[in-house]
Amino acid sequence: MLRSLFSGVSGMRTHQLDMDVIADNIANVNTTGFKASRMTFKEVYSQLLKGARAPLGNMGGVNPVQVGLGVTTGSTDTLFTQGAPQATGRDTDLSINGNGFFVLTDGTNRYYTRAGNFTVDSNGSLVYTNGMKVLGWNAKTGVAGAWVIDTNADAEPIDLSRVTSMPPKRTENVSLGGNLSSDPNAPAQVIRSLDIFDSLGAVHTLQLTFDRQANTNDWDVSASLDGAPSTVSPGSITFDDSGVPDPPAAPLTVNLAVGWTLSVGWNGMTSNAAESSPSVLTRDGYAPGSLVRFTIDDLGVIKGVFSNDMTMDLARIALATFPNQEGLVKQSDTLFTESGNSGPANVDAPGVGNRGLLIPGFLEMSNVDLSQEFTNLILAQRGFQANSRVITTSDEMLQELMTLKR
Repeated sequence: MLRSLFSGVSGMRTHQLDMDVIADNIANVNTTGFKASRMTFKEVYSQLLKGARAPLGNMGGVNPVQVGLGVTTGSTDTLFTQGAPQATGRDTDLSINGNGFFVLTDGTNRYYTRAGNFTVDSNGSLVYTNGMKVLGWNAKTGVAGAWVIDTNADAEPIDLSRVTSMPPKRTENVSLGGNLSSDPNAPAQVIRSLDIFDSLGAVHTLQLTFDRQANTNDWDVSASLDGAPSTVSPGSITFDDSGVPDPPAAPLTVNLAVGWTLSVGWNGMTSNAAESSPSVLTRDGYAPGSLVRFTIDDLGVIKGVFSNDMTMDLARIALATFPNQEGLVKQSDTLFTESGNSGPANVDAPGVGNRGLLIPGFLEMSNVDLSQEFTNLILAQRGFQANSRVITTSDEMLQELMTLKR
């Protein structure tokens, strides 16, 4: 009888804990990046009243006689199913379409989260809502002064204040496309002008002039910079009978000024009977610019947009995966930390392995299933009521026992 009393107590206590888990899930139904939990039950212990006996001679075997002693918590499992993305339209809101976690730091320890509601603080750091800094890789000057992002280095706090301006770059390479008409009745001279930049970012006008020769496959080329003649080497280009550059179509070299030469590629040009329409396919060089805004793509690359219409990679956000993500320990602020059973964090860039890609302008909603939680709520309530009946009935039986001696 006393066993039934305490079994009922264990049932009420365990169902109360189940109610706590369900209530926490429902409370966080609108929490960004929240992962629901579930509780499982397990039997405490089965007392052996009479052991089993094997078959012997003409007698069959006998099963054991046991009685259970109640219930306790088997586990509280974190459910890492993907939450639905919710559109916010905010540039620094990010959702992960995969198994990765954002990596944060408070300067000492690392934390992990699925909630990507970030912002930029007054120092230019990309931070989480509680002020922890988001880890990734900042662009750094590499070979020939180019800015590069090394994802093989250790992840560090993302600092967007490192690059606020873009120095000018001199134009050194131009590639041309389009057509130079081989029709003898078409204009024999074709002029194409374009803007190029010197080392200080000043704009100059380069004019290229094409003069068709008696052999309509041959064209002389001359150039001028802001009206001043420049030398072009070689001074002519030739097309074959099919109207494509007659190899070798080496780039033209235009001597613009002392120490400044321009390479003009023309492999993309043709010469057929169509109207002349030479065009610029590519051109390097640009004026100086200042950082206007930034965007984040699905690979986690933060691109700066400058006032000179140029873009540059500023940093890249890191994501972490774990050998056993269900072994992570829940912390406050929708954060997780490593445990001995989660294994160490494997940090790499979005898109690598099963980390998934980022969805800019979206946040991952809570993965709580309200219909499932309400069902669990009913089950927990009924389980609690049933166990309370066991205690009531056991008490009544004890009362009957006490009255026997009257």
